[in-house]
Parts: sequence; structure tokens; C-alpha cells
Amino acid sequence: MDSIILIKQLFVLFAMIATGYCAFRLKFFGKIGQHEISTLIAKILTPAFILSSVTGEYPENISMMMRQSAVLAVFYLAVPIAGSLIYVLIRRPARQKRYIDLLVLSFTNVGFFAVPIVRGVFGDSFTVYLIPYILGFNFMVYTLGTYYAIRTGDGTAAFSLIKMLNPGTIAAVAAMLVFLTGLRLPSPVVSVLKYFGDTGVPLSMLLIGASLAQLDLKKVILSADNWIVTIVKMLIIPAAGILLVRNLPFEKTALAIFLIEISMPAASLIGVLAEEYGRKGNEANKMIALTTLVSVVTIPLLSLLL
Repeated sequence: MDSIILIKQLFVLFAMIATGYCAFRLKFFGKIGQHEISTLIAKILTPAFILSSVTGEYPENISMMMRQSAVLAVFYLAVPIAGSLIYVLIRRPARQKRYIDLLVLSFTNVGFFAVPIVRGVFGDSFTVYLIPYILGFNFMVYTLGTYYAIRTGDGTAAFSLIKMLNPGTIAAVAAMLVFLTGLRLPSPVVSVLKYFGDTGVPLSMLLIGASLAQLDLKKVILSADNWIVTIVKMLIIPAAGILLVRNLPFEKTALAIFLIEISMPAASLIGVLAEEYGRKGNEANKMIALTTLVSVVTIPLLSLLL
């Protein structure tokens, strides 16, 4: 993988994040606007992006690459979850902190943070290979992730499988059906999906910047415990995953996409779940912020492993 292209894409993302930080500080939008934009991303822009990924021209070896991506998506899910369990067994944090750590270590920003990187390095058509990752992520985050989020609180919140029936999951299943059946959507529909999907990237980065603007970054950065979790999340776990798969007889591009996905910072959705079920959104957001900040260094470093 070309590390220079990777760094350039990360610079673009961080420029958007910095814009969101400044916009929030300058009161161009506030917490209410942040919540509304987040809802738009979750319910409209993310599903549009997922569906738009299967509407373009596919690479020549699409069938083989998709099978390999599906296998690698299993490693993408299993390695961080296993690594997070090993971490809490060794460190033994207090119960509520333990489940925050499990959320942070288990789930990465599979969507809008990874998408522009994959597009920039490989091209638009290669985003189709993100579908197995998105499907797996949605299933695990709305089951295991919801359980972890409930345990961050006082335990009174109720778990419901109905949470899995969200627009993102439904769109991911629909995208897989479109891909498997070879269905071609009408061109106006394709255009609408692409426009909405592309809008999600800058808006998601603006929201990350707004979250950073609401944190005491000095306090976050000076916490030794935060750095231990971050090092495990951003270096040890992804390095273990990359070393496990890099000698598989798979296409180099499939392995590189796996590297990008497993190297991503903590998923922004875990902050939403931690707040909804345990009122611990701020604790999760601190780690989302820190892992996002260090990703500009750790992702290029990890790319040297392939």
C-alpha cells in the first residue's frame, strides 16, 4: 500500500475534522444541530452510501475478492473482540470502566472514516468490498455492543433485538442482495444515492470535530490509562490481526482493505450507545477522540506490515 497516498487521505479527513472543531467553537452549530446531523447520517446518509457502493462498475475479479473480503471481515470482527477480552482480564478495570474499554477496543469506525481512504487509495469501485465489514459491524455492534453499553450503566436499561432493524443494517442487507442478484438500479436512483452517500463523509468528520470541541483535550491526553487503551486499540490489536492474515493466499488489495478497516479509530456509534443505555457517552467520546487523533500516525505505521 502506498503510504504517501494514505497520509494524504488522512490529511483530508483531519482538515474536515478541524473545520468541525472550529465551527462548533464559533457557534456555527450547537449540540441540537449536532444531534440532528447525527440522525440524518444514521438514517439517510449511511444507508445511501451503503447502497451506492453496489451501483457502480465492479472490478474484474469481483467474485473472488468479495469471498476473500467476507473471510477477512470475520477476522476484522473476531480479533478486536478477543483482544478486548484479553485486555480486561489482564487489567481488571472497575465494572463500568471495563465495559467502556470493551466497547472502545471491539468496534472500529468501519464506515465514513474508512470509505474516503479506500476510495483515495484504490478507487470508487473498491468500496463494494466494504459491505461484508459493514454487515458484520452492524450485527455485532447492535447485539454485543448494546450489551456492553447496558453494562456501562446501572443495568436498568433493557436490551432489544429490534435495535438491529435500523436503516444501516437494512441497507447493508439490501446492498448484498443487489450485488448477488446483479440487479441494476435506475440511473436517477443511483445518482441520488451517490450524492447522499458522498455528503455523509464531510458531515461525519464535522461531527467528530464538534465532539472534540466539547472535550477537555488536555485532560484526555494526560491520562495514562487512556493511552494504554489507545495503544492496545490502535497498535497491538490491529498489528495482531494483520500478522494473522498477511500470509493468507489472498489478493494484496483485499488484505490492504482489511488493514485499513482494522486500523480505524473507535467507532463513533459506541458513544451513542453508551449514552443511550448507560449515560456514559462522554467516557466513550474521550476515547473516540484520542484514537482518532493518533490514527494519523498509527495507520501509516501499520501499513508497513503488508
